[in-house]
Amino acid sequence: MMSDKKAINRRYFLAGSGAALVAGSLTGCQVNEEASPTSSANYDSTPVLDTVDVLVVGGGPAGIGAALAAKRQGVKCLVVESYSFFGGSAVWGLGKPMEQMRPGSKPRSAIHELLLKHLTDLSSQAARIENHSVYPNVHFLKAAIVDALDEVECPYYVHVQAADAVVEDNRITGVILATKQGLMRVSAKVVLDCTGDASIASFARASTLSEDSPSAPLSLTAAYIDVDVSSVKTGDITSAFDSARQKYPLLPKTVHGLKQVSNCSFGYMDHSGTSGFGSLDPLDPVQRSQAECKSRRQVLQMEHAMRESSTTALQDIDICEGASQVCVPLPRRVKGLYTLTGQDVAKGADFPDTIALRYEMVNNALVSCGVPYRTMVPEDVDGILIAGSGISADSSAVSTAAGNCMATGHAAGLAAAMSVRQGIMPRDLDAAKLQEALRKNDAT
Repeated sequence: MMSDKKAINRRYFLAGSGAALVAGSLTGCQVNEEASPTSSANYDSTPVLDTVDVLVVGGGPAGIGAALAAKRQGVKCLVVESYSFFGGSAVWGLGKPMEQMRPGSKPRSAIHELLLKHLTDLSSQAARIENHSVYPNVHFLKAAIVDALDEVECPYYVHVQAADAVVEDNRITGVILATKQGLMRVSAKVVLDCTGDASIASFARASTLSEDSPSAPLSLTAAYIDVDVSSVKTGDITSAFDSARQKYPLLPKTVHGLKQVSNCSFGYMDHSGTSGFGSLDPLDPVQRSQAECKSRRQVLQMEHAMRESSTTALQDIDICEGASQVCVPLPRRVKGLYTLTGQDVAKGADFPDTIALRYEMVNNALVSCGVPYRTMVPEDVDGILIAGSGISADSSAVSTAAGNCMATGHAAGLAAAMSVRQGIMPRDLDAAKLQEALRKNDAT
């Protein structure tokens, strides 16, 4: 899995980071020069909700991997989530596959398998596993995640929104949460930013990578019932939409078909979403609101167009639910000590500090690339690691696959626990020792 080359210590980071960043040139993105470390607002009088060793912010695949890994090491860990459930993009997909959970149809790590065991133990309807992907019934997935956290006795809070980072002497020492009782503070020795868009690091004014090109379309997945998924072809849906486009102007331009949810009798539909609405920035509150609200109308117009089509199999279709939010295909990422590039991915690069593998399918073949520990370490802020889709990677190297995000979360959780035990900053951790710990967790 991982190279046994020399350890990546602080001296290597500081001496080699310049060369590493040259080697990892920012293809397709640039550094946001406005971002720089600064002291946070004074939160000394803010009520303390908890004090922990490791705070995981975000309960998607990366956050769950991080929380399970850290807590299994015996440190005091807490995971917080803004929604009422865990699962992040894996849940917003409403049945879309959690990709690369089992690359090559083989177990990926003890952490991945822990979650999958809880999921498949719930019911035969909970998940369908095909090759590298897991097709979940998201309602079972939500419960399975809580079961896994309970097994390792990791505390968690939902319905709490991260609102700011507490920064002292260029080190993040906690996070401010917006709760129903007002702002509250959680102090931590190490914070893991698993928000999916590097929100916590951004609050601390860490340098981020911004895209040269407009944002990719956002899409709201919807689930539909009262339809025999096996009898509906993608062409049937495309034809229905083309015929109804004048009546329903929000219909998406491209449809990827109606696909079965897990082993259940209903399906989800993936599509090109906001591609017809112009370029919308998911980080801009006004544009994000436009994307969300138009997408709600869009999935209803999709249902209307299918019910009114000439295809008999579609005429009784009903919308079951829309996702909790639109999916963001190219999230904000932090500028780390190394930026993974498309060239790295293309050549299947390995690194002396590889701590996870980035898998993907290319022309029906499984290919992998090493993910350096340095991509998770912000260049200019201490006390924090980034995991998931917010790591330092250019637009052609970023991965939102659940299995890949959970793998970097797993590594971040172990790294945080080891840093706490040693009383050091995560950037000072010996990468070789982290690699050894990952091997003991069967990580690949």
